[in-house]
Amino acid sequence: MKEQIRLKDEESKARQAEVNKCREMITALEAHQASLKQSLFEQISTLDASKEEEIGRLKGEIANLESRLKTEVERLQSAGVVSEARLRELEEIIRKGQVERKR
Repeated sequence: MKEQIRLKDEESKARQAEVNKCREMITALEAHQASLKQSLFEQISTLDASKEEEIGRLKGEIANLESRLKTEVERLQSAGVVSEARLRELEEIIRKGQVERKR
């Protein structure tokens, strides 16, 4: 009977040691999980900041292109007005030349 008690006691101690080992492993895995979550959140924050930076850069580029387009449209419109005025001047010179030729 004492032998059985001793064997059961050793068995119990072995199981307790195994339980303790499993608890340590669980604790280590939970710590690793928390570390991975933190790393993931940091990466997401970095990506969000990178996206915001890219969006800002693209908005600036769009504003620059819109400004250049507006300037070009104004230049072309101005050139069109100048061309119309120049065309009228030339037509007037032709008319005057035709009138003088008829005299």
